[in-house]
Parts: sequence; structure tokens; C-alpha cells
Amino acid sequence: MLENFKSRENRYKSLGLKENPFKIVPLFRDFHNRELCEYHEKLLVIPTELEKTMQILPIMTDRRALIYGCYGVGKTSLADLILYLSYHYHTRFCIRTIVTEDNVARAINEVLLTLCFEIMEEIQRKTLKKPIEFIKKYFIDQRHGDLLLTSIARLLGHYVESQETVSRKKHNTNLKANLGVLGFSHDISTEVEIRKEIQSYVEVLPIKTVGRYLSDFHKIIQEIGYQDIVIFIDEADHLGEIETFLKMLTKAREILFAAGYTFFVAGSPEIARHTESIGSIFDKTIFISPADFVSMKDVLEKLIKAQNSFFSITSIFTKESLDVIYEATKGVRKQFIRLAENATDIAASNGSSQIEAHHVLEALQETKDKIAFTLKDNQLKALKALSTLGFTSPSAKELQKQSGLSRPSLSKIFQELTKIGYVIKEKRGNKVLYSVSGAYLPYFEKK
Repeated sequence: MLENFKSRENRYKSLGLKENPFKIVPLFRDFHNRELCEYHEKLLVIPTELEKTMQILPIMTDRRALIYGCYGVGKTSLADLILYLSYHYHTRFCIRTIVTEDNVARAINEVLLTLCFEIMEEIQRKTLKKPIEFIKKYFIDQRHGDLLLTSIARLLGHYVESQETVSRKKHNTNLKANLGVLGFSHDISTEVEIRKEIQSYVEVLPIKTVGRYLSDFHKIIQEIGYQDIVIFIDEADHLGEIETFLKMLTKAREILFAAGYTFFVAGSPEIARHTESIGSIFDKTIFISPADFVSMKDVLEKLIKAQNSFFSITSIFTKESLDVIYEATKGVRKQFIRLAENATDIAASNGSSQIEAHHVLEALQETKDKIAFTLKDNQLKALKALSTLGFTSPSAKELQKQSGLSRPSLSKIFQELTKIGYVIKEKRGNKVLYSVSGAYLPYFEKK
């Protein structure tokens, strides 16, 4: 039996594949990497209703846009696509900031910190001398002794001129050119120490000071050759509690309206519902709906063709299996790709020539079994009841009736499940409401 495990034989040969093509690829995540992003273009399916909007988003300036929708529909990929297009085709400096439960209260400070390090990396990436000269002059003329800018200058190190031979095939000649090489004058431990100093300093800055630095960095990126700055605040819809995030947006209003900056925020429908109550921060809201059946097939077929251009989706899936995938995932991109991936593994291990409905059902049951194994009985009861009711308070009689649990028990269970991502929490007035996270909803909904 062990010989089968040792074999290097293609496990997916019966399906006509070299490997499993259904991996959840974070499209355009490395937006600086043009070659990789051009490959991701082949995997991209833009919803028809967003095609006209996408012509505007990479070029709009001094604006704030909320991209919202349920978990897993592709909000992050859309925002990363905007960064890729803005950076490579519209000369805009782009950064992404990850927001988590740990840093949500100081998210704007995280934006400044990310901007600091990304500017340094950009100067290194392009071996640019002019910005360093500009920064040094800027320090002397206006901000001499500033802790943050001085630390950045220390990290940039010494810029040295080196003679490098540039070979040109044209005319078969060799030309010598003075090319700037950016090198650190510190050892690794010193560099780490300086970065820690920068982080500690930035994390506690008041909003007004953050705004002043953002103005400084806008001048600096123009010296690098970019017209403005595009910032994507990522993972906002993964937060169990959104109140802190909403407070941060309100507090950071003057930052979001800073000249020379365009902000994109990925958020849940819950955040979109609160935008009016926190004021008109967003100029534009873009709703990403789950894929329809045809779009789901397009996404899966592009993943197949990336591996075998002669195959179509009907080469791999039966119609019944696609129906089951769509019914189970409701067109949520991340979920139908993951389910297709697991079903492909099962079909391949059985030596099947196509993925059939029973392979999909088996994959779905395996996931349910894993969830059931990791949760306690009362937690499962609470989740099953909550999945039928949507946002609900533990005090709701119907929730207590369906789950067979008391209000105090439900409150304690939902607090536990919020921490591990199964449940999201929202405060409406004096009430605290809970809902099953979109990532797990398909496994608890009654069919």
C-alpha cells in the first residue's frame, strides 16, 4: 500500500489534469509584479454590471470608495485589481493595509506605517537617487530633527555610485553607465531596531500628526514619479465587531479627505448599512454580489483552461455536479472554488473521469464533519438556529426555541464563536445582534 503513496504518478490523470486547478488564488495580490498580474488577467471574470464602473475606479482621484458584499465574493481581488491598474498604467503610488481585530482602532496609523516602508522599498526597487536627495534637502529646509523622517533617512543608508556595464544588443556595443545602487549602511540588527523605533513612534501618533506626515509623503512620492497615492484598507469584513471600525472611520475623517489620497475600503454589508449614520464619508459604494450560475461556470472554466486550453468545464464536471456546487455555495466565489477543489480530489482518488454530483456531496459532508468535530454540541445548536434567522439577539424567543438554549447560554456561546470567526456581531442601538459568518453559513443553512 505504501508504494502507492511513494509513487510520483499523476493523481489527476483520470480527469485529464496535471494537478488540481481549483485553488483559491489571491488575484493581483502582488500588484507590483506585472508579469504575475498579467497571468491573473486570464483568470479574471468581471461581473457585467461592474464593467463600466471599473473604467472609472483606477483613475478617480481624491475620493473614497466602499467595496462591499458578503464574505468570499471577491472584494479583495477587485480592490487589488484597482491597485494593479493604478500602479502600472496610471502612475499612482499604491499601498494595502491589513486591518485586524488587533489593529483596527489604530488603522490610520497602520496606513502611515505601511506608507513609510513601501516608499523605502519603492526607492530601493527602482534604485532612485533623486528622491533621497530631495528627502535630505526637505529635512534640512523644513523638518530638521523630525524623528520619523530622520529614521527613514537612516534606513535608506548611503547611496553609492557604481560602474556597471550595460550590454546592448543593438549595434553589439557595450556601454558603461553610472547606475545608482541603494545599499544599507547598517547591519541587520540595527535595521530591525530602527524599524521597531518607527513602528513604536507611528502607532501612538495623534490623527493631526498623521495628517501632517501624509502631506509630507505626498510630496515625496511625486519626487519618485507618481501623481498621487491610492490606499486600500483590507479585511474590514472579517472583523467580528464592526463598531470599533466605524468609530475609526469617523475619527479619521480628516485623513480620509486628505488632498492627493484616494481610499478604497473592503467592507461587509453591515458596514454599508452604517455609512449614513457616520456621515457621508464614502463618495462611491460598489456592491459585489455573488456570481450567477453562468459566471460561476466562467470562473471555473478559466481555472481549467489555465492548465489545459483544450478543456472546457463540461470536460471536467457533469451538469448535476455544477448544480450541486451552485446550490451549496449560492455563487460565493471563494466557497465554490474550494468546494470544486475538494470534489476534484475525491473524484481523482476514485479514478473517475468526471466530477459527479456525489463527489461534490461527499466533499460538502467532509467539511460539515470537520466543523462538527471542532465545535461543542451547544455551539452547533446555536449556529443551526442562528443560520435560519439572520441577525438576531440572544434574547429573541424564536432563537431560544429553535436552539433549545437559554439567553445567558446563547450570549456566552456567541461571544466564544465571535472570537473564532464563526459569528459576526453588530450593535444596533442598545441591542447586540449576531449572525453566522458568511464563510460558514452554507454549512448550517437548511436545504
